[in-house]
Amino acid sequence: MRTLPVFFALVLVPLQGQVPEVRTTAKDRTALSVTIYQSGLAAIRDTRRVSLPAGPSRLAFADLVPTLRPKSATLLDPGGGLQVRERNYEFNLLSPATLVDASLGLPVRIKGEEGQPDQAGTLASVPLLNPRMRPDAKPLERIAKKPSAYVQSPDPEVVVTTSEGIRSWMPGDLALTQVPPHLRTSPTLLQDLVAPAAGKRDLTLLYTATDLTWEANYVATLASDGKHLDLDVFATVKNQSGARIADTTLQLLAGEPWSTTRFPR
Repeated sequence: MRTLPVFFALVLVPLQGQVPEVRTTAKDRTALSVTIYQSGLAAIRDTRRVSLPAGPSRLAFADLVPTLRPKSATLLDPGGGLQVRERNYEFNLLSPATLVDASLGLPVRIKGEEGQPDQAGTLASVPLLNPRMRPDAKPLERIAKKPSAYVQSPDPEVVVTTSEGIRSWMPGDLALTQVPPHLRTSPTLLQDLVAPAAGKRDLTLLYTATDLTWEANYVATLASDGKHLDLDVFATVKNQSGARIADTTLQLLAGEPWSTTRFPR
């Protein structure tokens, strides 16, 4: 029998952690303009000076309006040559609840009793804030939320493994030794980029956001002679997006935009 040679193809896949992340915040901002329509939609132009390395990197564009529409985001590079490979929107904000959930399997310190040192351990579970339903529960039991439909009741405690064994604690008795990197302190748009050369660039992110509206109020004052009328116009802007928008060039437009991807110049 003749033995045929076997060939193997080696495919190298770059690891996500090997790509450097460049984070830009509102402190890097050089210009901000917001155009608000009466329909509750706003077009935002955010320009920042960012220092990028040569080659691939991940740009974390933070301090955005929380109600942004990720699909509308467009990155402009006046210098040219910058390639956008992938874009992801992260709204996994840092909070006590998300911090505990994201720390599963990470080291923790357990506060010792009075006069006792702290104890090291590993977080082995997260709190069960909502009851867990049985997979085989009948539809009527699920709709009526009968106790028989649930297999586990809510439990705020967590399980920690230590050198002395396994024990449950309340999350407030634990001190986490690190913050998981995927938790963000503000709404962040991640973009995988490839820059032809290292250096500073003035990058502009265009996107649309909701929950920004305005309305006009008119006050007419008739002169005593009855022949002249003074008309004053006041605009009231309502910001329900959850973002603090300061030092911006504001433009108010009546009607609705004909396209969510077209921005005013």
